[in-house]
Amino acid sequence: MRDTSYAVAYRFIKRSPLSGPGLLSAASASACRIRHSRLDLCRLLRLVEIYLMASNPSIVTVTLNPAIDFTVFVDHLVPGTVHRVQRSAHQAGGKGVNVATMLALGGASVAVSGFLGASNAAIFEQHFDTHGLWDAFIRVPGETRTGIKVVDAQRRDTTDFNLPGPAPSAGQCAALVERLLAL
Repeated sequence: MRDTSYAVAYRFIKRSPLSGPGLLSAASASACRIRHSRLDLCRLLRLVEIYLMASNPSIVTVTLNPAIDFTVFVDHLVPGTVHRVQRSAHQAGGKGVNVATMLALGGASVAVSGFLGASNAAIFEQHFDTHGLWDAFIRVPGETRTGIKVVDAQRRDTTDFNLPGPAPSAGQCAALVERLLAL
């Protein structure tokens, strides 16, 4: 019975058109460790559950113009002068990405979609992987926009500079609609 359940679960994962190499590798690794124990079968079934959650997100967020948030912290911002930056940080951002991240941290299965510049998508891909977000973004030529945030520690105030993002073509817009309907 255990062997049959394992074989069915493994075949399901392997046959699925949405299964990724990471999931197949994890399933293959589990196959090597299985010693007909209930615990190992439960682990494999958990992989199937994770796969099902990833292939059927319960929530989809759309961020048409995401941003890489580049935040710098200064003691006191004085326009027209040179400032020494205390610290800085880069992170994937945009309203839909931020909402999706919070939902995923709460345990929801979330897909994120919209348009990402292909030239600097890595920061987003890493963020999606870290937070278990299903990446359904359409890649477009160019760079995703950057938002520069200067945090004034003394005033506890933030000044934003939002750069423009890439403009998707009609074909890319149609591809996004198709992708969203497939989710």
